[in-house]
Amino acid sequence: MPRLRAVTALDLALAGLGIGAIAALAGLGLLLTYRVTGVLNLAFGAIAMIAAYGCWQATRVWHWPVGLAGLVVIGGVCPLIGLTLERLVYRPLLRRAAAPAEMLVASLGALVLLVGIAVVVWGLPPRLDVPSLTPAGTVVLPGGTHLSIATLVELAVVAAFAAAGTLALRTTWGRQVRAVVEARTLAELDGIDADRVSAVGWVVGAMLAGTAGILLAPALRLTPYGTTLVVLETMAVVVVARLASVAMAIAAALAIGVAQAELTRVHLSGRAGSVLSAVTANLFVVALLVAVIVVRRLQGDATNDLGATAPLARRGLVLHRRGWWIPAAVTLAAPMLFNPADLHTALQVPALALIVSPPGPRRRRS
Repeated sequence: MPRLRAVTALDLALAGLGIGAIAALAGLGLLLTYRVTGVLNLAFGAIAMIAAYGCWQATRVWHWPVGLAGLVVIGGVCPLIGLTLERLVYRPLLRRAAAPAEMLVASLGALVLLVGIAVVVWGLPPRLDVPSLTPAGTVVLPGGTHLSIATLVELAVVAAFAAAGTLALRTTWGRQVRAVVEARTLAELDGIDADRVSAVGWVVGAMLAGTAGILLAPALRLTPYGTTLVVLETMAVVVVARLASVAMAIAAALAIGVAQAELTRVHLSGRAGSVLSAVTANLFVVALLVAVIVVRRLQGDATNDLGATAPLARRGLVLHRRGWWIPAAVTLAAPMLFNPADLHTALQVPALALIVSPPGPRRRRS
């Protein structure tokens, strides 16, 4: 009997690695886009959702082979979306040194626009027949434990992208990236094509978003809102990594994925069971909330504050009073206790707050 429990726990952990690998892939896309452009791309989840719908459309409606559909969507549609957003939305903002709040609002607007396009084109009914790019089947590990081939493929893709991104940032192009993010005007005076650097970052980030969305969609009910939010939950891993460490982002994603799988073995009754089920199903959200509270400083480099969150860190928006985290934690966890109908209404409150909140004071340029 003890042997059976150990194998069951290991099986769950290996299953959690699959979800963690996809979350790591999404986190890498967010992190890479931020490191290259200085923009925390909230539209990342919507790009992943559009890619998943595009793959579904090509295979189920146009009857393309799955491999061809994935190649066209990841290699063609996603870069086109990334270039369009960079050229029409973010390039004008970066050229006039827009404030971080403007960047975040633009990113939120891009998210809403892409979700709206998906609703108009594909509607709200969920798609349950999303094709899978990864082959079916399992491999037997020593000890008789089974690991799915899909998980192996996903881990290999994460390792390949992480290695390629890390090496690229250490090349001449990587030095150009750091120069553009730190001081765009000075980089352009030095002969660096800042627009080209940003465009490359958006293309690669959109491709990573599409890959994550296509890999994740077969395990979900594909809907415009649900898929977008599920992918956005992976923002937890980049917050844990402080918007700086690729290795930490991957480790956080894998750890949360394994923890989510292991929590399914815990069974409680009554209200505690309902809360545990909610926490398990939304563990990435819980991790994001905890990370926002615990991680006191977000930065884009090990030594320098870069990108959209640096001004927030410099302004000292950190609470130092003892016990401040108690009301914050209670407030953030409260939605888990709501009824579904009440939660749907409550979600409109932060959305309206974002819309009607006044802009912060503009800093006078010297």
